[in-house]
Amino acid sequence: MVQTLKMGLRKYCKEEEQREWDQHLPWVAAGYRFSKQQALKDYSPYYLVFGKEPVLPVDAPLIMVHGRKE
Repeated sequence: MVQTLKMGLRKYCKEEEQREWDQHLPWVAAGYRFSKQQALKDYSPYYLVFGKEPVLPVDAPLIMVHGRKE
């Protein structure tokens, strides 16, 4: 997991922002938590903890259109 976070931070942080990596860590960690992992039999860590897929802000308009409210 540490290697995955390091790779994500390298991609996310520009050279001049490397000293501010801690500000990007929550976004990289969220990407990891919400992604399906092959080692977890294609479940995301979020799903295994909470028993449901995460509802992201970008998903909210779609939920309202389809009449579902979670």
